Amino acid sequence: MGTAGTLDRFRNLPHKIAHQILLFISMGELARFRLVSKRCKRLCFTIPHLTFDNRTHRPIDPDRQIQHYLFLNRWMDLRQDDGIKISTLYLNRSFEGSYSYEEFYVGKLLSQAAGSEVEQLKIEVITRSDTAFELPVSVLKCEPLTILMLILTNQGIVRFPSLSSSYFYNSQTIKVRKCTSRV
Repeated sequence: MGTAGTLDRFRNLPHKIAHQILLFISMGELARFRLVSKRCKRLCFTIPHLTFDNRTHRPIDPDRQIQHYLFLNRWMDLRQDDGIKISTLYLNRSFEGSYSYEEFYVGKLLSQAAGSEVEQLKIEVITRSDTAFELPVSVLKCEPLTILMLILTNQGIVRFPSLSSSYFYNSQTIKVRKCTSRV
């Protein structure tokens, strides 16, 4: 039967089942998969559960790293512009030994997720020792957000926006866990 038969079977799957299969591939593989066909591009574009994990992919070259973040930001902007919502987003980032611009791009990515009406957000961050991880205001103001989970390691600090009349928190559950050692 070969590859053509396998691809035909994948093409015939309903979107929900195809999305479940795509959960098992990395963002880099998802970016390549979108080039296969128009349907594959649409499937990648509309996947409701997103995982951004730099434990599986971390380019050493700063230029490639910037290209990676720019791609993710464009992709998230397009999703937001088309009104494609995010059911769950899992973000795992290490800022230890990272480039100075990475925290900016991660903050932008979280703001874009809020703009895409993320419902569940799990963030695991390895911070630089004794530095603050700033959570964007837009995340806390995101009305559909029901669960926000923050897991910090390396003596990191979460900086929440100040409580004022202009900010309100909609999350039904906010969990913050500080880990003293890496897993």
